[in-house]
Formats: sequence, structure tokens, C-alpha cells
Amino acid sequence: MNDIPLFDSLTHPTLDGTWIGSAAVNNTLPELESEMSAHNINWAFAVGMKDTGGYSLEAYADYIRSASQKVFPIAYYDFNESDTGRELISKLENISRCGYLGIKLHPVLSGIDIRSEGLREVFCEAGSRKLPVLFCTFLCRQAYHGLPCSYLDFGPLLDSLAEPSKIILLHGGDVKYSG
Repeated sequence: MNDIPLFDSLTHPTLDGTWIGSAAVNNTLPELESEMSAHNINWAFAVGMKDTGGYSLEAYADYIRSASQKVFPIAYYDFNESDTGRELISKLENISRCGYLGIKLHPVLSGIDIRSEGLREVFCEAGSRKLPVLFCTFLCRQAYHGLPCSYLDFGPLLDSLAEPSKIILLHGGDVKYSG
């Protein structure tokens, strides 16, 4: 067994145990903690996903925080271009109030153009509130859905952030899409 303590940066236990495209009901926090123990994983982020497993912003954080000392809640942030200024700040303050330790941005589910000025604002506002951003970098489906995207857009996006932000890039790779 590995003696190095491990941290899993992306898990998805759900409130009702279900998962996308599966009839099984074993995607639970107790099941996750059992698997973590079996594989020497000491801590994990639990990321709720929009319209999945009974997710709701308030209920998910309460469930994770009350049921585990090793798993930490991350809020799904459903980005849209109207999230600027006061509305963005209000959403992030509510996420913090609920007890989340960060946010997850998912370009495919939210239909995010990663070159969007509004997306930069989300990163900056989250950073100023000490909310790390977990950012999905898997763009293949974005191209499939007709959204503009390129892995070459990540550099300019990250370079353009004025505020220091904690960002975890998820799914470190992509595939070439030829549609």
C-alpha cells in the first residue's frame, strides 16, 4: 500500500446515490469513503452536479459537511453570461454561506465560451472570496455542441486573470474533434 497521503480532487457522491446514465444507486458518500479507505485516499472534494442525483445547492453542502470529516463540498456553478456584477457576487456569497469550499465550472453543461469576459469575472470574484475554482478542461463535447473552443484558449484565459486565483484544472487532456 502507498504511504503517501492522497487527496482526490474530483468525486461526485450524490444525495440519492444515482449517477448520469446509470440505474445503479451506489454513488453514495459511504461508498466513496469505503473506496477511499481501501485505496489510501485521505481526503476528497465532493462536487455536486447540476440536475444529477438530487443535487441542490443548500442540501448538498449540508449533507457532505454533516456526514464526513474527510470529504469537502464544492458547489456546481451554473455560469451564464448574465452573471456579472451584483448577481455574480450574490451567487458566490450564497455558495460561501452554504459552506462550500470552492466552485466547479463545467463549460459543456453551462455552455461556456472559455473566451468570455464573464467567465474571467467569475474566476476573479471567486479568487477574491478565497473560493478555489475547479475548471473542467475537457473540450471535445464543447466542439460537438457547436461552442467555440480550443485548448489554446486556456493560456490567454489564465494569463488575463488580474486577481490571484486558486484554480484546479480537471481532466488534464483532450481529444481532437473532427466533426
